[in-house]
Amino acid sequence: MTKGGIACSMVLGSIPLPSKTLNVGEAVDVPTQMPFNAMGSRLYVKGRLRITLRRYVKIADRTCAQFDVDIDISDLKVPPELEGEYRCSTKGASVFYFDVSKRRFVSGTTAVQAGLSIDAPAPKIKIPGVEVPDMPER
Repeated sequence: MTKGGIACSMVLGSIPLPSKTLNVGEAVDVPTQMPFNAMGSRLYVKGRLRITLRRYVKIADRTCAQFDVDIDISDLKVPPELEGEYRCSTKGASVFYFDVSKRRFVSGTTAVQAGLSIDAPAPKIKIPGVEVPDMPER
Protein backbone atom coordinates (compact mmCIF):
# COMPACT_ATOMS: atom_id res chain seq x y z
CA MET A 1 0.00 0.00 0.00
CA THR A 2 1.28 3.47 -0.83
CA LYS A 3 1.86 6.15 1.77
CA GLY A 4 -1.55 7.58 2.63
CA GLY A 5 -3.44 4.29 2.33
CA ILE A 6 -6.65 3.50 0.53
CA ALA A 7 -8.23 6.96 0.84
CA CYS A 8 -5.19 8.60 -0.77
CA SER A 9 -5.21 6.02 -3.58
CA MET A 10 -8.92 6.62 -4.22
CA VAL A 11 -8.46 10.38 -4.47
CA LEU A 12 -5.42 10.20 -6.73
CA GLY A 13 -7.03 7.47 -8.83
CA SER A 14 -10.13 9.57 -9.39
CA ILE A 15 -8.25 12.80 -10.18
CA PRO A 16 -6.26 12.09 -13.34
CA LEU A 17 -4.07 14.52 -15.17
CA PRO A 18 -5.62 15.91 -18.35
CA SER A 19 -5.17 13.72 -21.41
CA LYS A 20 -3.88 16.66 -23.45
CA THR A 21 -1.85 19.79 -22.87
CA LEU A 22 -4.02 22.64 -21.62
CA ASN A 23 -3.54 26.38 -21.75
CA VAL A 24 -4.40 28.42 -18.66
CA GLY A 25 -8.19 28.62 -18.40
CA GLU A 26 -8.82 25.58 -20.62
CA ALA A 27 -10.68 22.51 -19.39
CA VAL A 28 -11.15 18.92 -20.43
CA ASP A 29 -13.91 16.51 -19.41
CA VAL A 30 -12.82 13.01 -18.40
CA PRO A 31 -15.62 10.38 -18.37
CA THR A 32 -15.75 8.27 -15.22
CA GLN A 33 -18.00 5.73 -13.53
CA MET A 34 -18.53 4.08 -10.15
CA PRO A 35 -20.11 0.69 -9.42
CA PHE A 36 -23.50 0.66 -7.69
CA ASN A 37 -25.10 -2.41 -6.10
CA ALA A 38 -28.87 -2.33 -6.66
CA MET A 39 -30.15 -5.26 -4.58
CA GLY A 40 -27.55 -7.60 -6.04
CA SER A 41 -27.56 -6.15 -9.56
CA ARG A 42 -24.37 -4.33 -10.50
CA LEU A 43 -25.08 -1.01 -12.16
CA TYR A 44 -22.78 1.91 -12.88
CA VAL A 45 -23.20 5.56 -12.00
CA LYS A 46 -21.62 7.58 -14.79
CA GLY A 47 -20.36 11.10 -14.91
CA ARG A 48 -17.34 13.25 -15.53
CA LEU A 49 -14.41 15.02 -13.99
CA ARG A 50 -13.90 18.49 -15.49
CA ILE A 51 -10.22 19.36 -15.12
CA THR A 52 -9.28 23.02 -15.57
CA LEU A 53 -5.74 24.38 -15.65
CA ARG A 54 -6.41 27.44 -13.49
CA ARG A 55 -2.90 28.95 -13.29
CA TYR A 56 0.76 28.34 -12.52
CA VAL A 57 2.01 29.06 -8.99
CA LYS A 58 5.27 28.84 -7.05
CA ILE A 59 5.26 26.52 -4.05
CA ALA A 60 8.63 26.84 -2.31
CA ASP A 61 11.02 26.53 -5.27
CA ARG A 62 8.64 24.47 -7.44
CA THR A 63 6.66 25.68 -10.43
CA CYS A 64 3.28 24.01 -10.11
CA ALA A 65 0.19 23.79 -12.27
CA GLN A 66 -3.00 24.41 -10.31
CA PHE A 67 -5.73 22.05 -11.51
CA ASP A 68 -9.29 22.73 -10.41
CA VAL A 69 -11.50 19.66 -10.73
CA ASP A 70 -15.30 19.67 -10.77
CA ILE A 71 -16.71 16.22 -9.96
CA ASP A 72 -20.19 15.16 -11.12
CA ILE A 73 -20.95 11.43 -11.08
CA SER A 74 -24.73 11.20 -10.89
CA ASP A 75 -26.12 9.56 -14.04
CA LEU A 76 -27.65 6.24 -12.93
CA LYS A 77 -29.60 4.29 -15.54
CA VAL A 78 -31.82 1.65 -13.90
CA PRO A 79 -33.19 -1.10 -16.16
CA PRO A 80 -37.03 -1.19 -16.20
CA GLU A 81 -37.11 -4.79 -14.92
CA LEU A 82 -35.44 -3.74 -11.65
CA GLU A 83 -38.18 -2.89 -9.12
CA GLY A 84 -37.89 0.22 -7.01
CA GLU A 85 -36.30 3.63 -7.13
CA TYR A 86 -32.53 4.08 -6.96
CA ARG A 87 -30.49 7.26 -6.76
CA CYS A 88 -26.79 7.77 -6.36
CA SER A 89 -24.86 11.00 -6.75
CA THR A 90 -21.31 12.09 -6.06
CA LYS A 91 -20.47 15.76 -6.55
CA GLY A 92 -17.52 17.76 -5.43
CA ALA A 93 -14.55 19.93 -6.16
CA SER A 94 -10.79 19.55 -5.89
CA VAL A 95 -7.75 21.75 -6.19
CA PHE A 96 -4.45 20.00 -6.93
CA TYR A 97 -0.94 21.32 -7.40
CA PHE A 98 1.30 19.41 -9.80
CA ASP A 99 5.07 20.00 -10.03
CA VAL A 100 5.60 20.41 -13.79
CA SER A 101 9.35 19.69 -13.80
CA LYS A 102 9.35 16.68 -11.44
CA ARG A 103 5.98 15.45 -12.80
CA ARG A 104 4.40 14.69 -9.43
CA PHE A 105 1.58 15.91 -7.26
CA VAL A 106 2.65 18.33 -4.52
CA SER A 107 -0.63 18.77 -2.63
CA GLY A 108 -4.35 18.84 -3.04
CA THR A 109 -7.69 19.29 -1.35
CA THR A 110 -10.96 17.55 -2.18
CA ALA A 111 -14.49 18.16 -0.91
CA VAL A 112 -17.04 15.54 -1.96
CA GLN A 113 -20.71 15.06 -1.15
CA ALA A 114 -22.20 11.65 -1.87
CA GLY A 115 -25.88 10.75 -1.69
CA LEU A 116 -27.60 7.39 -1.95
CA SER A 117 -31.29 6.47 -1.92
CA ILE A 118 -32.89 3.06 -2.40
CA ASP A 119 -36.64 2.49 -2.19
CA ALA A 120 -37.10 -1.11 -3.29
CA PRO A 121 -38.56 -4.38 -2.04
CA ALA A 122 -36.20 -6.46 0.09
CA PRO A 123 -34.80 -9.44 -1.79
CA LYS A 124 -36.15 -12.91 -0.95
CA ILE A 125 -33.45 -15.01 0.68
CA LYS A 126 -33.46 -18.81 0.45
CA ILE A 127 -30.92 -20.58 2.65
CA PRO A 128 -31.20 -24.40 2.67
CA GLY A 129 -32.11 -25.67 6.15
CA VAL A 130 -32.73 -22.20 7.59
CA GLU A 131 -36.09 -20.47 8.12
CA VAL A 132 -35.75 -16.85 7.05
CA PRO A 133 -38.84 -14.74 7.81
CA ASP A 134 -40.21 -12.51 5.08
CA MET A 135 -39.83 -8.78 5.54
CA PRO A 136 -43.14 -7.03 6.32
CA GLU A 137 -44.94 -5.34 3.46
CA ARG A 138 -45.07 -1.55 3.40
